[in-house]
Amino acid sequence: MFASILLAIGIFLIALGFILMFLSVLLPVFKGKGGTRISGGGVILIGPFPIIFGTKDITKALIAVTIAFILFMVLLSLIMTFNFQL
Repeated sequence: MFASILLAIGIFLIALGFILMFLSVLLPVFKGKGGTRISGGGVILIGPFPIIFGTKDITKALIAVTIAFILFMVLLSLIMTFNFQL
């Protein structure tokens, strides 16, 4: 039961990520403004070590999101280790 819920959440998040990437590519095309400034970045997690890259504006937000994600994953692993019921 719990595994099927996590599977559904994972598939939903992957699909949402693809949709957001697709829309982020098409949005500047539909706006049609010349000289649009595009900024972006990303995070690669290799084990517990994050590699954060991007423009100066986005890296602070990526660091905050990465820390929140790591804390969430640590909490989730502790819950699953001790077999707490959600």
